Amino acid sequence: MNTLKDVALRAGVSTGSVSKVLNGSPGVSEKLKRKVQRAIEELNYRPNMVARSLRTKTTNTVAVMVPTSNDPYFVEFFRGVSLALRDINCVPMLYSMEFNTEMPINVIQEVLMRGVDGLIVSTYGWKQDIIDELFRLAERIPVVSFKRNFPGTAIHSVNIDDESGMYMGVKHLIDIGHKRIGYLAAGLELKTGQDRMKGFLTALEEAGIPYDDNLVVNCESFQIEAGYNRIQQLLKRFPRPTAIVGANDSLAIGAMKYLESRKVRIPEEIAVMGYDDEPLSTLVTPKLSSVSVPVYEMTRRAVQIIDLVLRGELKEQINDVFPTEIAVRESTDFSAHAEFEFGRFSK
Repeated sequence: MNTLKDVALRAGVSTGSVSKVLNGSPGVSEKLKRKVQRAIEELNYRPNMVARSLRTKTTNTVAVMVPTSNDPYFVEFFRGVSLALRDINCVPMLYSMEFNTEMPINVIQEVLMRGVDGLIVSTYGWKQDIIDELFRLAERIPVVSFKRNFPGTAIHSVNIDDESGMYMGVKHLIDIGHKRIGYLAAGLELKTGQDRMKGFLTALEEAGIPYDDNLVVNCESFQIEAGYNRIQQLLKRFPRPTAIVGANDSLAIGAMKYLESRKVRIPEEIAVMGYDDEPLSTLVTPKLSSVSVPVYEMTRRAVQIIDLVLRGELKEQINDVFPTEIAVRESTDFSAHAEFEFGRFSK
């Protein structure tokens, strides 16, 4: 088995230089990096991570806490984190809360016990006493919150402007002629749900469309089943909505499934818009228009923040906000449907 010394000999540099390259130390020239990387590839060298952990007092592991592993959004989130961690020679340690509000406190204690190097976390549904424990953890290891800010604390964050994102989605529907728009809301007790609701209301107000409380249904969850069940209430309204917006893609897809079961044509009779642009949105028929969230860019930035803190190159709190955009597909794009009668939406 090749050693660090073998790599140094092959590259024609000192073992200290090889260590600097492997550890990502600052001030290393690109020329040196290329020489060492070439030697590593030629020798098929693999660092002894156990020995390295003992020497550097790090574990090369980053804990990742998500509300559930049974949601397409968080599956993509974890995949993005895993790929980004691989680039810095770290491995993820996944913890799924499965919406158990008491579980995070136990996981935080385990994270401390295992001595992980950092934590990337979604605090969806967390109580304040658990948030307080997270504050204390952030004083010991770098913590990055996904889609929730904690200003003035040691917790960094990567976020999106949910209000602006939902505004863009609803405005798209208004721009193509819809005036009677139903909303499948969810998570209204959380900032994410509240901000998306604000975006919905702002788009209506700006367009001069009166708010109709009968066209908003609060779903019990963000799951497909909730969208399937709750859209039935909206279809009982008269006149019924000509467009439906889901607080996320799963709710919108659930709504589409029910509309399909009732032989309601999408988008000819009712257009449907989602939020998050999950991979499933392009696999359903018709393909779902959605507010696209840059999950991969956000996860890579979260990992980068962890890495910068561990290197000692970041001293101030980071709260990055990423932009959203609209992915227009068949569920709202009437141009793909020859029999579409645009005039009906202005009635």
